[in-house]
Amino acid sequence: DVYDVLVVGNGPTALSLAMFLSGRVPTYDDLTHGPHPNKKLHRCMRDATTTYGEAALLLPEVLRHCSSGLTGRARHPVALLYDSLTIPMADSSHRHYRPRLRYHFDSRYHRNVVVVGSSSSGGSWNVMHDGMRILSPAFWMGLPDDDQFYEKLGTHRARRGAIARYYHNYAAQLSTSPNGPHFHTGRVVAATRIATTSTAATTTSITGGRSNFDSIWKVVVRGGGSSGGSSVVVVVATIAAVVVTITTTTLHAYALRKPITAP
Repeated sequence: DVYDVLVVGNGPTALSLAMFLSGRVPTYDDLTHGPHPNKKLHRCMRDATTTYGEAALLLPEVLRHCSSGLTGRARHPVALLYDSLTIPMADSSHRHYRPRLRYHFDSRYHRNVVVVGSSSSGGSWNVMHDGMRILSPAFWMGLPDDDQFYEKLGTHRARRGAIARYYHNYAAQLSTSPNGPHFHTGRVVAATRIATTSTAATTTSITGGRSNFDSIWKVVVRGGGSSGGSSVVVVVATIAAVVVTITTTTLHAYALRKPITAP
């Protein structure tokens, strides 16, 4: 199979990344649950949406302007803005927990995504001790484009298993949605290499004659068991860039066919 993006790992961050890359675009929503309780942020988001349209939150100038002056647990201004729009006033005594974001599909931002993980979707949440409870309210563990996370998770300190099931169900919903990402569980990335000329020719025929690739990377994905299991070759073709980073335990390979920028 040929994909635009390969995401190695299937924890909460990987699931969120796969959702965004599959073309789901966040838009400020002041109708479903009313304006944001932060009046300055409400005005900024309303004006940005009026000026730039529903994709305003993808523009760097909007992110810089509307995140200015926000405070919270995160250090990165974009993270502060996202947290403020997803769980408004979470650290205050006010209970304005309903998100002020809605998501819609936009084909301009859609990438064909495959997610590979060695365990079930949810990453390390599948292997933590069963008796562990989270410190924060459970709904803080909700993921993007799920307007029911408050009802699903609640306000209590949930056990590890409840959070793991939520992430598993979230991935299942993503995989069955139109234009959603593809998932391979119980797999590990065994090797990455630039494809040979013969492989490139084969890939071109698979992709309907497209040959304008800067490079074609073959990613060998093997079964996660001790025996290695059968292997699957994922071919990632790009005309932009391939970024591969290696940590002490995990190899991450991200390949993009097109730059992901706002039009």
